[in-house]
Amino acid sequence: MINILLSSDKLNNAQICPKLYNYIHEIQKVPPTKEEYFQEGELFHYVLAEYYTHIMKSEEVNRELLLILAQNYAAEKLELSSEALSDAIADINMYFDWYISGKETWLIEAEEPFAKVLYEDSDVRIVIQGKCDLKVRTNNGKGPLAIVDHKYEASFRRAKERDNQPLCYSWAFESRDFVYNRIGKQKSYKPEDRLKRDYVCYAQHQIDEWKESAIYTALEILKFSESNYWPSRFSGCNIYGKRCTYHDICNTSPSNRDYKLSMLFANKSKHNLMEDK
Repeated sequence: MINILLSSDKLNNAQICPKLYNYIHEIQKVPPTKEEYFQEGELFHYVLAEYYTHIMKSEEVNRELLLILAQNYAAEKLELSSEALSDAIADINMYFDWYISGKETWLIEAEEPFAKVLYEDSDVRIVIQGKCDLKVRTNNGKGPLAIVDHKYEASFRRAKERDNQPLCYSWAFESRDFVYNRIGKQKSYKPEDRLKRDYVCYAQHQIDEWKESAIYTALEILKFSESNYWPSRFSGCNIYGKRCTYHDICNTSPSNRDYKLSMLFANKSKHNLMEDK
């Protein structure tokens, strides 16, 4: 039996472009440095994981200790400029000020990894894995189970309802409720305008449609892998006005791609920004 192990990140990349998927997940070549906004988001995820672990255990939150942990994590794991780190720490304090002061309405359950069979027959087994940021009960524990994803953003955009990650997590945890816990970086805004929680409630047909699409994508990945042919999907070369990270690799001659890839990109590691969620 062939086992296909996927994540929402892998599904995203495969659907954008098979060649992109090949570079990241098969050849495992990624940019040697992380863009700063990815690192800022990583810092926020780390601190909130520590914070909500204390909340879940009904332990007193020591803000000073959490901020020291944040500084240490940034020094050891990240390459943030002093200004970016200072801004991130200030925003972490803003989050604490807002939610520790009594505006928290979640009963925290846990962040939780999962690995779940999406599809299986006599020849193929497709397994989806991931880790949600939080599982919570809304309305001070009286509401339904909801899956939470933290977002540290320079500007707010409409919540991505038709997106692999929330639909994947909703399917995995059998919860139709998903929350984007959004922290805005807009310094000119008041805290109440920077701290948003967007709630999405999925209909079952949306989750079912996502499942069908994910199975198709997995089987397509298998086909590309068996043939060792990863076609370009040219619609993915420029997304939202931004070039794909691998644009210049694909744009050079086929005979030069491997060399250029080895010179400009690093081997994927567990701490890399492309790590599967």
